[in-house]
Amino acid sequence: MAGFRYFLTDGTRTVKYYYYRYGRKLLRLNYIRQAGESVLREKAAAVDPTAIVSTDVKKLIDRMIKTMRSHGDLGIAAPQLGRPLRIITLEITKRHLSYLQAQYRNVVQRDTVPLQVLINPQLKVLDNHKVAEYESCSSIHNCMAKVPRYTTVEVSALDRHGNRINYIADGWLSRILQHEVDHLDGLLYVDKMLSKTFAKV
Repeated sequence: MAGFRYFLTDGTRTVKYYYYRYGRKLLRLNYIRQAGESVLREKAAAVDPTAIVSTDVKKLIDRMIKTMRSHGDLGIAAPQLGRPLRIITLEITKRHLSYLQAQYRNVVQRDTVPLQVLINPQLKVLDNHKVAEYESCSSIHNCMAKVPRYTTVEVSALDRHGNRINYIADGWLSRILQHEVDHLDGLLYVDKMLSKTFAKV
């Protein structure tokens, strides 16, 4: 979801700088697709449960985790790496929390969330109440806007081993889940934002 550090855009000068600073391997691994690239507007395909243990899916998940962490993001979706598959990863660390709690006084999330890999996630809204908070996205470079999101959702998904997981999420975790699942449906936060709050970071 929200990236606190931004490394590149699709602009030539920025890509050249990133290549110079971090090298060819990291450029390939860490590049996050930017708004305007068609893969971000596709509806991602469900992952065949029998393919979860395949080398291809395992490598994609590992790459997602590395990219998410290298950008300081709370979450990332496979389409952001150019793969239109219904996979998201997320993680809330103490560092993330210190930032969130300093910037957003309404944040319900008070605990860290260990690394999660969610395959074919489905969300069920448990509370129709919405709260608008600022969001940013590593696929929309250096911008942010307030986005109304449901406060409580239930998520059902498969983990990276193919096991079924279900839990209820509220506060910032609920927001992250909604943001990332939107990516799987070809949506960006700008589609749901309060337009007058859109601003450069």
